[in-house]
Amino acid sequence: MKDGEPQFTREDRGDGTVGAESALPGASPMTHADRDPRFASPRGVAGILNSLNVRIAALLTIALLPLGVVEIIQTQRAEYAAREVFRASLGAQTLRAATPEREAILSAFGLAEGLADALVVLDPGSAECSAMMREAAAGERRISFIGFVEPGGASVCNNMGRSFDFSDIPASQSLFDEPRQDVRFNPAGEATGRPVIVVSEPVRDEAGSFVGFVSLSLERSDLAASRDGGEGDLGLLTFNAEGEILTTDVPQDDLARFMPAGLSMSELADRSNTVFSRETMSGERREFAVVPIIENRAYALGSWELEMPGSDRSAWLSPTTYLPLAMWILSLLIAIVVFQRQVVMPVRTLRMRMRNFADGRAIFRANTLETAPLELREIGLTFERLSEQIVRDEAVLEERVHERELLLREVHHRVKNNLQMMSSIINIQARQTTDAGAREALRSVQGRLASLARYHQDLYETSSLSRLSIDQLLEELTRQMVGIGAATTQDVDLSFDLHKVLLTPDQASPLAMLATEALTNALKYAAAANGGRPHVRVSLRCDREGDEEVITLGVENSIDPGRPPPEGPGLGVRLMKAFGSQLEASMETERLDGLYRLTIRFVRQPIPPAPEDGTLAAA
Repeated sequence: MKDGEPQFTREDRGDGTVGAESALPGASPMTHADRDPRFASPRGVAGILNSLNVRIAALLTIALLPLGVVEIIQTQRAEYAAREVFRASLGAQTLRAATPEREAILSAFGLAEGLADALVVLDPGSAECSAMMREAAAGERRISFIGFVEPGGASVCNNMGRSFDFSDIPASQSLFDEPRQDVRFNPAGEATGRPVIVVSEPVRDEAGSFVGFVSLSLERSDLAASRDGGEGDLGLLTFNAEGEILTTDVPQDDLARFMPAGLSMSELADRSNTVFSRETMSGERREFAVVPIIENRAYALGSWELEMPGSDRSAWLSPTTYLPLAMWILSLLIAIVVFQRQVVMPVRTLRMRMRNFADGRAIFRANTLETAPLELREIGLTFERLSEQIVRDEAVLEERVHERELLLREVHHRVKNNLQMMSSIINIQARQTTDAGAREALRSVQGRLASLARYHQDLYETSSLSRLSIDQLLEELTRQMVGIGAATTQDVDLSFDLHKVLLTPDQASPLAMLATEALTNALKYAAAANGGRPHVRVSLRCDREGDEEVITLGVENSIDPGRPPPEGPGLGVRLMKAFGSQLEASMETERLDGLYRLTIRFVRQPIPPAPEDGTLAAA
């Protein structure tokens, strides 16, 4: 510590707190705190056992010895894997159960594609075409109708040997509008009158132009009858991409017991290759599998009533489950208590000390951390040393800042006195001068010096040297200039519209000098045309524009409209431009009927916050 700085000691009140710091001459500073016995780390086994890491590791190891939770997690994972395997098997069984429909529809599409290729070179209206259709139908017992359907819905070439018109079937119209492979269900076929599955294959000529469809009708009853018995309570149905049911072995009245609730058949097509659990329309819980039998054309839905692995919830009541769970809960409670006593409570004590020190510089002794782990006790003692050092340093800084502030105020006071003395000397000289021009020049200089003196007087009288109330300064400058008669001897009517505005000294000084020159010109040229009383008005406001605060200073005076304006800029105008450039301000002038207005706008610099009581002043 340097010579002349105060030394501090602590006053022990006996209640675990330390009294206010006191500067006692000759008191020894606490620079030997590193040799305090309280900071001595235990050696050997005692030091290891007092470590926070060893304490927590030992207690948690004892608390978490029962690893039954791991057994529960592994059991749940095995159950999940078994369920996934089971669901995958449901998809495979559903696809296997739908094999008759899949093979029949695939065979029908293959036959239709072959006939479509043959019709490219064969005339659809010839006898050979009908013979080919009869021969194709004879080779497949499940086909009841096969033929070529021309655009418009007419069929001449077919295995039935007569003409058909399918134009009134809505499905046929949609296929002609958008030719594509398609499979649909018709409850009453146009050719047979029985429920059939209709497979359509577009026919295109050698140029690739669409010329019609090859259409096949499969007997629906034959497909369902050829399926083997399912495994378990299986309900199976097939449907196309539009959600139209093709085949089903479930009675229509019992269909709600096998269909998932809240899902349409077209939505099920979007769930292709998925297995999910859901309630049926009748409220039962079942497993559903959706698999494609013809990609993007036909799908199979299997509805299963099977017992999923792990569905027996009574297994949770077995000792192998609840005993590890109980041990885990007990271990968790022990861990919470340990951390509460060994970590949370000491940390809360440290937080209270730091908060009290931050709020009121109150320093507490570390005896409340005697049972805390070694690491936390060291943190508490280190903070105690740090807070004591901060209090000493702040006392020294406050004293130095106070001395500097007194010095600055004294400087501003003496500058003000010197400027006022110079202003008085110039006033005496102006009274003794007989030349009117010289007297006016001296009055102008006197006004400038008076404004500077006023500025320095406000600086040493203000509570903060980093911020100045410019609205008060402007009003005082205006009245002062009228009082000393720096620019006019007329009786001028003064009015003010000044908002509260604070500026830094860097901006307040050039603004005061700029306002002085503007007021000098306003007082000099103020006049009234009708012989009345001239007026001068000063306004000041602060407006927020985006992220910036813009200061606007306005000085206006009445003028004689018949009097011509002064020729060329004078010294005052050049000085205003110079001061305006320091502020980076814009200046605008308006000459209206009987009025002259000057407007200055500039961006305000950030104002430092006012120092609070008991804190250090702004440097």
